[in-house]
Amino acid sequence: GMRVVAIDRDQHLLNSRRIDARFAEVPMLVGSVTDRETLELAGLRKDYAACRGVIAVTDGDHVNLTVAITSKLLRPELPVFARSQNQRVCDNMASFRTDGVVNPYDIFARRLGLALSSPTKYLVQDWLISVPGTKLRAPLDLPSGHWVVCGLGRFGARIAKVLEDRNQIVTVVDVHEERIASVPHGVVGRGTEAKTLIEAGIRDAVGIVAGTGDDVDNLSILLTARDLNEQLFSVARQEDPQNDEIFDRSGADLVARPSLIVARRILSLATTPLLKTFLDYLEKRADDASAVKLRRHLERTLGGHAPNVWLNDLSGNDALALRAAATEGVQLQLKHLVHNARSGQNEPLRCVCLVLDRGNEMRSFLPDMDTVLQEGDRLLFAGRGSA
Repeated sequence: GMRVVAIDRDQHLLNSRRIDARFAEVPMLVGSVTDRETLELAGLRKDYAACRGVIAVTDGDHVNLTVAITSKLLRPELPVFARSQNQRVCDNMASFRTDGVVNPYDIFARRLGLALSSPTKYLVQDWLISVPGTKLRAPLDLPSGHWVVCGLGRFGARIAKVLEDRNQIVTVVDVHEERIASVPHGVVGRGTEAKTLIEAGIRDAVGIVAGTGDDVDNLSILLTARDLNEQLFSVARQEDPQNDEIFDRSGADLVARPSLIVARRILSLATTPLLKTFLDYLEKRADDASAVKLRRHLERTLGGHAPNVWLNDLSGNDALALRAAATEGVQLQLKHLVHNARSGQNEPLRCVCLVLDRGNEMRSFLPDMDTVLQEGDRLLFAGRGSA
């Protein structure tokens, strides 16, 4: 429900998008996103109050950095979300208060580590960030032991470190000898050849990571490794979105799709910023017992499909009933808000309150149903669209 203006330098790409019904309502400009006049034409000019923010997701880290800096200088009050796969650029963006810096490799590596350390937390996170209405992912059981990581670039290096931090044995395969020299266990090669994988110990390994920058090489690594060890848990990196169907058919247990990771994270930052706050709480502060309780609650609530996630802001017109109750001395509680008033039965709506935010005064995660609501509260929910 938000209006978007798109800029891209590729005329042919925009032509193909214009005949796609999904983008029929999107104005598109051909030009360089690093050009100030082009950004202003798209809506960044100071006298255009309707602009709500800027999203920089080109495939060039320096280009995205330039857009972020330009936007913050021209319109410092607007939120800016940017993609970067280079940690130095990420740090640079954060230094001048870019509102959301998204590194897809870092996000995937952290979530892989979470799947190893707390499968329940990983599962709940996955449900909350999935496309609403899609089938919920089944529990993911990552094996513990010896892993072979093919490719030690920006993606593979993060994966290898996460595995090592969780006490896994890691052997790295890479064509660059200087990279192999920097790790305890390494083999020079691409990983597409059986000989290299055998030398890396694939026959006794529990998992394989095909993490090179080439989709065809990664698919070849998966097939070759599976021929040598059918029991492997397989993780694959996919760079080109046009290869979705091929990777779906590859049998990989997990596929890292940077474009999709970036899109999901920025969408949540732009529409439900409290969701990231909750996901960070779940990953770093919640105990496993709380995660198990939330998982069971979501299973009962969602009916096997990924939830909608939304924010209720109890202010302005949305707080009329709250103010009316207060004048009569009635305290409304969270359980009153989630009661299904359209049902003849005493039953709650099919949703779960994840966060109650009261600004500087209080922030409560998975708040108690007896919590008294106040004007100005912001409530983050996950549940069925009907709720």
